[in-house]
Amino acid sequence: MDASTVQQILDSAARAASSDDYASAESLLREAARLQETTLGSEHPDLASTFNNLAIVCERANNLLDAGKFYRQALWIASASLDADDPLGPH
Repeated sequence: MDASTVQQILDSAARAASSDDYASAESLLREAARLQETTLGSEHPDLASTFNNLAIVCERANNLLDAGKFYRQALWIASASLDADDPLGPH
């Protein structure tokens, strides 16, 4: 799986979310996260971003339990993978 395929999935998820099709966006983001975890590892910042986007989609779909889970995963990865002085890192 190459990065362009994952990017295509992420782009499709963004289009679905922007048209309020949260079920499709969630499905696409879950697939992207699975592929990123397999290819990039479980502590990669790109995976944190995907989990954060997945949390937002779940929150908008009123799936708050999963939203909380994905926010925590994104925070954990960001805390583990980014330097403290990185602007994208935890503060």
